[in-house]
Amino acid sequence: MIRTDTIFLTHIQKTAGTSVRSSVLDPYVSELNRHRPNGYRAAITARGTFDLVEGHFPYGIHHLYGTKNPRYFVMLRHPVDRAVSFYYFIKACSGSSYEHPRLKEVRENSLVEFYEKAAHQNVQTRYVAGLLPEYAGRYLDLNGRLGETVLRRAKQNLVERYEAFGLKGRFEDSVRLFAQCLDVEPEWPEKRYKKTGERPDVADLEAHVRRSIRRANSLDVELYNLAKEKFAQQDVQLRSETGDKS
Repeated sequence: MIRTDTIFLTHIQKTAGTSVRSSVLDPYVSELNRHRPNGYRAAITARGTFDLVEGHFPYGIHHLYGTKNPRYFVMLRHPVDRAVSFYYFIKACSGSSYEHPRLKEVRENSLVEFYEKAAHQNVQTRYVAGLLPEYAGRYLDLNGRLGETVLRRAKQNLVERYEAFGLKGRFEDSVRLFAQCLDVEPEWPEKRYKKTGERPDVADLEAHVRRSIRRANSLDVELYNLAKEKFAQQDVQLRSETGDKS
């Protein structure tokens, strides 16, 4: 079963993080032993120990909990596909019961214009590098040397600090990998969570739109390419560490 070291799920929006949690973590972590902090103040003031901490927080949040042996997991997604999904997800959150805090911004900006803003660029790199996605960290422009430094840290964290990382495009393989790390059997959800409804496929976007989004998220593209390259190696390494020759 799950070891006593706290699990930290770095949940990046629109990367299938909720579905992964329901498949691997929800059946095995009691609600009494998990924490979903509503902001950094809640993380700082949390009392007690937890088996799981998850939410839209970057790498490094374990320092706020005093955790010495954090076990980090994260899901990544092709940056252009994630960007399109996130934009149209916000657009759909306009009901009477809930309105996304960035809805006004989406309504006032086209898909291209939305991702011309530094706050929405290279989100996956920011999370994995440990750059706060809120407050001042959201607005740092990662072009130039700063971006190179943040990307370098993100790549290092992904390979050296995360126990495992998954790819949305290989969801089932990712769930099996996470479950293997935690020595549990996955429970597959009947349906995937928070699927974005009316949105265009990336292939249906005009070429200049795809190029613009890709350029705006160039660091995420590099990080994702590394993740694709290294993904299969995780299973080999895990088997080697556990002595599993099956």
